[in-house]
Amino acid sequence: MTEEPAEEKPPPPKGRSRVRLWVTLAIVGAVLAVLASVAVGAVAVAWAADRGLDRRGHAEDPCLGLETRLNRLTPPGATQRPVDRATAIRNENAAVRLFLAEVEQRRFDNDWLDLWRALQEARTAYAEALVRQDRTDEPAFFVPPRTVRGHSVVEALERGPQACRGPIHRLGAPDL
Repeated sequence: MTEEPAEEKPPPPKGRSRVRLWVTLAIVGAVLAVLASVAVGAVAVAWAADRGLDRRGHAEDPCLGLETRLNRLTPPGATQRPVDRATAIRNENAAVRLFLAEVEQRRFDNDWLDLWRALQEARTAYAEALVRQDRTDEPAFFVPPRTVRGHSVVEALERGPQACRGPIHRLGAPDL
C-alpha cells in the first residue's frame, strides 16, 4: 500500500487574516475604552460625593460658631419690653451676619445663603415693628419668611447640616 501524502490545507489568504486581526483589535480597543470610561466616571462620582460630604462637614464649623455666639446673647423672648426684644433680635442678627460672612468665604450654595438672608430680613423687619410698637402701640408680629414656592424658609434650612438646626430653631422663633 502506498501512502498517499496528507493533503495540506492551503494557508489562509493574507488579506483575510489581517481583517480578522483588525476586527479583534477594534473589539479589544472598544472594550478597553468602555472600561476606562466607567473607571473615570466612578472616580468622578466618588470625588463629587466626597466634595459634597466635605461641604456639609465644613458647614458644621460655622454653625457651631453661630450657636456659640447666640448662646452668649439674651434671647429675645427673655425680654419684657418690645424695644428690648428688638435690641435682642438685632444682636442675634449681628451673630448671623458673622456666620454668613464665614459661610460666603467657603463658597456654599447660594440658594442656602439666600434662605439665611431671607430669615435675617424677616427678623430685621420684626425688630423694626417692635420699635414702632413701643412708640405707637401698633402690635408687631413676626412673619416667618417663605420661599418663592410658598414653603417655609425655616423648614428648608432645617434640612441642612445637623449643627445648624439649633440656631435655626432659635432664629426662626424670635418670640421664644
